Amino acid sequence: MNSDEQAFGAQPLHPLAPSTKSNGKAGIDMKHAQRRIAVTGLFLLLAAGAGTAQATSDGSGKPMTRQKVEMDAGEFLRTHEWDATREAWGLKPGYEAPSGVRSRADVVAERDNFLRKHSWNGEKLAWEPLAAPRDLSTRSHEQERAEAVQFSKTHSYDETQGGWVETKAGGG
Repeated sequence: MNSDEQAFGAQPLHPLAPSTKSNGKAGIDMKHAQRRIAVTGLFLLLAAGAGTAQATSDGSGKPMTRQKVEMDAGEFLRTHEWDATREAWGLKPGYEAPSGVRSRADVVAERDNFLRKHSWNGEKLAWEPLAAPRDLSTRSHEQERAEAVQFSKTHSYDETQGGWVETKAGGG
């Protein structure tokens, strides 16, 4: 550094380059280095996320346009409302589900039919068939919720097949 830079307290541009502190000792300015590293890392995460965040395809293999996504969202909000009791979206009164889409009641009934005939074995991490169907009304709310959560970890509803399919064993 020349005498003008020292007089005006100029700092090196690189965060890990030696700098002259106010006490006159040379060293690495760790406070700014850590901040710059954190900001750089955050920027890289955001950039990576933005690069992979594309709208899902509408079945044609091409990404959906912003206009199509907005149109679909508008249609959904016009026909659905949030039910805070069930913590789920439901059709507004006067609207019917599109043709070919099963009602929520049918899907839940199919799930409950599976739960009547199977029990979760936490040691084997698998659903085991029961000798005889059980009465689900005897379960506590906590048991009912735990089984529903476990079922959703191991199964998903496939619209094309029209039923529940096992997605993975163990639900981990």
